[in-house]
Amino acid sequence: MKTLEPGDAIRLNDQPAEVIKTYAVGDLEDLEAYATSERERIETFMTEYERKAEAGTDMDIAIRGQRERLSKLEDRIEQRREELQRKAQGISLAPEVENLCLSLSI
Repeated sequence: MKTLEPGDAIRLNDQPAEVIKTYAVGDLEDLEAYATSERERIETFMTEYERKAEAGTDMDIAIRGQRERLSKLEDRIEQRREELQRKAQGISLAPEVENLCLSLSI
């Protein structure tokens, strides 16, 4: 399969189109690596807070805060994943050329 480059002419739904921009899979891989790292960090805090709670310390607010952070992280990651997928499909239709000539006699 040919690697597409910006400016390449293609056909999309039997219509001429042009590749505007391409994105590497690495963008998505970087996102997944970031998400995994952040999840682990938040879960580490939660585990520590739960351990302290078992020892008798009031950690409900801290645990709830970390759960909220994890939920917000998942939302941001999903939005970014969708954005990357939309950008990867960024193709515009080539303009149609009209043959028109106007002659004026002076």
